[in-house]
Amino acid sequence: MGKWTKQKAIEEINRLVVELKNLSGSLPYSAEHTRWLFSADAFLSQVFGRSSSYYLSFKKIQWKFVGQRVITIYEMDEPEMGQERYDSHQFEKSIKFAEGIFLAAKDELNKHNIEDLYQGKNSSDEASSIIKIINLFEHKLRKIIRDIPNNERDIQNSVETLLLSSDIEYKREFPTIMYSSKKYIPDFSFPNLLMALEIKLCNRKEKEKELIAEINDDIMAYSKEFSNLFFLVYDISLIRDVDLFTSEFEKKDSVFVKVIKH
Repeated sequence: MGKWTKQKAIEEINRLVVELKNLSGSLPYSAEHTRWLFSADAFLSQVFGRSSSYYLSFKKIQWKFVGQRVITIYEMDEPEMGQERYDSHQFEKSIKFAEGIFLAAKDELNKHNIEDLYQGKNSSDEASSIIKIINLFEHKLRKIIRDIPNNERDIQNSVETLLLSSDIEYKREFPTIMYSSKKYIPDFSFPNLLMALEIKLCNRKEKEKELIAEINDDIMAYSKEFSNLFFLVYDISLIRDVDLFTSEFEKKDSVFVKVIKH
């Protein structure tokens, strides 16, 4: 935040809003939109912090349409045209929402000193607690699962045993999150860390591809409520390249994926 003065921050908001309006009519994640996203993310995280309502609201913006859609008779032969129509409509709505976020941030900058607005995470304590949980499962989960688990519930019960024995505060199967007309419930949540933990079991060859889709869906939904997302994948020796499997997910901010081999 040190490089930002109040005046420079207001000027940057004005610039970002103008560029955002110029994106109207284009499609999400074009080169121009991607460039703008990086600039906007950096600005909000540096000036307001990653725990601020501005940053968290910005990260939850859905730039492309997700959910069921109705295809017109004219689009039946080319369904991608229908998707583009829905994406374009969603993109325009998201542009307006993002503009509102930046204008609200500008209003607050005009009222307060810039030094008083930063809301960063307690990074050292939070990071230490997250690492503790990840290490707990990495080093001890396999030791207490003697037989090949039949389902994810078996793994969840073993995870809960470790959490209880380590005096880690958690909630199981809470909260219920509605996203795109579907209910999502994390296996475990850690309110003090703003973290959700989801357990996945890879026990058949075709499951690896399914898991990728499942995790991507969960990331979209759980990001509405949580700043940190942890996916624990228990693998019956079917995922061939663990680094490749986890790398794409962990490019996303505050997403952790750990594969435990049986």
